[in-house]
Amino acid sequence: MTISALLMSLALVSPQAQTVNYETSGTNVANVLAAASQGWEKPLECSPELSQEIVVVRAKDMPVQQFMDEMAFVTGGKWNDVGVKVILNLDTDAVKRYEQEKLQKRAAALAKARESKRKERAEMFKDWTEEDKKGMAEDADFQMSWMLEDLILRVPDQTILQMKPGDRVVYSSSPNRMQRAMPAVNWNVFAPLIVKAANDRFQMYEEMMKEDPDENYMSMLPPNLVEMLKPKKFEGQPSLALLIHETPKKSDEISGFGQFTFVVFDSAGNNRFSVNTNLGSGGYDYLEMAFDDEGHPIEKPEKERETRPKPYPDKDVDSEKVAPSETQLKLNKFRTSLTDFNVETVDEEIRAIMRDVDRHEPLGWSVGEQLLKAAEMRGENLISLVADDEFGFSYYQESSRETVNSIIGSQFNDDLESPQTLWYRNNTLIARPGDIHDARKLRVNRTALATLLRSIETRTVPDVDLVANYFASNENAFDSDFSQTMLLSVAPQYSEMGELFGNMSFMPIYAFLAQGQRDALKRGERLPFASIGGVARTKLTEMLFGANPNLTVMNPNDPIKNPIDRMMEQSFGMIGSMGGGMFGGGGPAAAKTEPTLVMPNGLPGQGGIVSQAVREGYLVQVDKNGKPVPMSIPMGAMEVSMFSMFLDMASQEGEDTGDLPTFDRMLYGQQTRADIRIYVAEDVVMPHTFQWLDEPQKGTFYSMKNPPAEMQGAIRAMSEQMKKSAFFQMMSMGMSRGRETAPPPPPSN
Repeated sequence: MTISALLMSLALVSPQAQTVNYETSGTNVANVLAAASQGWEKPLECSPELSQEIVVVRAKDMPVQQFMDEMAFVTGGKWNDVGVKVILNLDTDAVKRYEQEKLQKRAAALAKARESKRKERAEMFKDWTEEDKKGMAEDADFQMSWMLEDLILRVPDQTILQMKPGDRVVYSSSPNRMQRAMPAVNWNVFAPLIVKAANDRFQMYEEMMKEDPDENYMSMLPPNLVEMLKPKKFEGQPSLALLIHETPKKSDEISGFGQFTFVVFDSAGNNRFSVNTNLGSGGYDYLEMAFDDEGHPIEKPEKERETRPKPYPDKDVDSEKVAPSETQLKLNKFRTSLTDFNVETVDEEIRAIMRDVDRHEPLGWSVGEQLLKAAEMRGENLISLVADDEFGFSYYQESSRETVNSIIGSQFNDDLESPQTLWYRNNTLIARPGDIHDARKLRVNRTALATLLRSIETRTVPDVDLVANYFASNENAFDSDFSQTMLLSVAPQYSEMGELFGNMSFMPIYAFLAQGQRDALKRGERLPFASIGGVARTKLTEMLFGANPNLTVMNPNDPIKNPIDRMMEQSFGMIGSMGGGMFGGGGPAAAKTEPTLVMPNGLPGQGGIVSQAVREGYLVQVDKNGKPVPMSIPMGAMEVSMFSMFLDMASQEGEDTGDLPTFDRMLYGQQTRADIRIYVAEDVVMPHTFQWLDEPQKGTFYSMKNPPAEMQGAIRAMSEQMKKSAFFQMMSMGMSRGRETAPPPPPSN
């Protein structure tokens, strides 16, 4: 400790406060500093950037300076004495160094991936015979994959390194202002290969269907989807080629440097050939494979991993098991109730713990309590910053206790190629995420989340505008698994699980619309692009031009489709838009659904968002007190018909349906469900669905077998539509394999 640091620490406190005695299983840094420095001459505070960071602390007679040093270390902050108080600010210089180091590591990883690809290609030919080489020279598909790798190796490093999660860059043989020039290729060689590779795939498909059409998985799909996905014969010559580079929308899902897809169009704008590959982790790596004498893949011994030594000493108590806390045991019952739709009641105390996340820190009961007990049993102090992604429901049972060693070890990353996460100094365990600055970006504001959860608790079904306001004020909540998990228990249709019903796919735009614009969509009105500005316009652009766009050929004013076929259309639209199909060839309208081709100058001035809204009934499961059951999604006519179909199919298969929900305690309400179509050209849209739920009527319980009279007609009509739907055809084909008859149609009650 320097003299100035010593003088500073002495000036902070009153004469009797030379050590810190404080303990918490998990709370934010602002609370920790206020409580630990209570009564000091110069209290400790922190800046807004660090105030929401969650820490677990066990400080028993810890010297003040050590406490301050370690709090600064785990948060990535630095202290600033402003006279009447001392503030822990974010160390912006450290953030810059971290970002620079991260870029350097990524650049090194890219160089390594490129070198690995070059070695792989060289190694591949080493043991080949002349006959092998001749065979590969005649294999157009192999040659195309080889040339794709050549293209990727010539994409500039800087372009790849600038890619962020959810980015999409399109390289073109004839670029417009939304595209970049493709690395040079010899089209005299390339064009004939493309045609041959596409037609080889078409021929393979034809022969396979002739040999045994019933056993081919394409036979499980309805005809319209087969037509969209199957390879097509390439007539004429290629007119345009695109190299598309995409990264997943979530940073933790990025494998290597994203995926590259090579797409080729004919003169009519149809996609006739596509092939894709990865660069780096997640792609095919010949060097990491081994083969036996007959050429079959065999397991290759893993390279010995370099590890760092454990920083903390072994102790006699390390093998002892830590008992779950009372809170954890109570929450185990709640976790069980998440999949028990017939639950009678959910304990009010448990509801409060799950709801009041600003008072009952979820990282405290899921991680912190066990850490505190382990440190106490070892007789050590502890300061640990816990990232939101460490949150998760676990089975807290007496029979599955963890040992002290495994709890402490969970904070330790021994891989030398990864950042260090655990240190041991002065009888104190110090832990923080290896990427503290990235973890901070995904931290969810507990006050905002608790406000939302409490507002939902006062209703039987959530108010979509309250959910939207929450996301608008906490953008990182879209990518936060912690936030999604907490929402899942009380508002599943507005979590990622709700993607089945379309709400979350449109939420990034809806959240940033003005209230008047939201109301207009609910009324079934049109919003021109020109009326959408600010963050909403940015989100709209990201959705249309970012990773995995899902454009579909459809007039925005076409009637609302059968909800089942609409759901299938959204599920398969991504495959169809790329046109690759299951054989890498097909897609009759691929050029029209490529964003950079249909919108060559960015967002079109004549584009807009069209809403076709209908009013319909829904049922929602509640407990015997009329309160919502965790994870209970409101069910309209489509969901009721679909679930009935599943039950009948399972029964026909002889499966035990006793554990499935009976849905015999449901309330009836009204909702507005809308087909949302973001139209970008005369007949090209990005489809979504969205719903606004009215509070259900109280007092009368219904069941799925005995729905209210207001819904019976809609359920009968939906059941009839379902019999004709692509979804039911596919389910019937799949479940009837091995039987002479298909399962019966859904009930028409």
